[in-house]
Amino acid sequence: MTRLPNTLLSSASLVLAAAALAACTASPRVAPNRGLPTPPPPVPTTIAPVQTGAVSASDLPPIPGTAAVSSTLPPSGPGFASPGAGAAVTAGGRNLSGPLSIDMLLGGWTASAGGVECRLNLTYTARGATGRYRASAPGCAQETLASVASWQLLGTQIQFYNAADELIGTLAQSGNRFIGTLSGGTAITLAG
Repeated sequence: MTRLPNTLLSSASLVLAAAALAACTASPRVAPNRGLPTPPPPVPTTIAPVQTGAVSASDLPPIPGTAAVSSTLPPSGPGFASPGAGAAVTAGGRNLSGPLSIDMLLGGWTASAGGVECRLNLTYTARGATGRYRASAPGCAQETLASVASWQLLGTQIQFYNAADELIGTLAQSGNRFIGTLSGGTAITLAG
């Protein structure tokens, strides 16, 4: 067997090492962009502020047909005592004159049932394929009312259903409020 001289072997090793290193460089292996849009320019690090005028605040005029409400109302909701709790809601009630529509009923209502007053929310969000809309009475101490999961409007009557799709309450329109009974015979009043 013939032996190659050391210099030839060293040269061949050096060429192979250079080829291996060249394959590891960060040069692009794909053809440059052809026909593709160029990327947007970089966003500046600081943006000049927009000059604006003065901002003012004032109360909006009352909606026609409703009572004016003071803008200095005390806080309300869970954890706040409300003065005159249990008193009938008279100011700011909903105008339910004319034919009833779902839009007239959407939002929060005050429900009184079995000596308990709760906030009842009626939404326009469908509850599955039932044809009814979602409802809730979060934190309500009246057990049947707390189980309300959906509602529907039938003429001038509102019907409430629980999560098992059982009818648990029926109310009829009486002026600008609704009165009726929950399952078990508990009287209920709904005022807006």
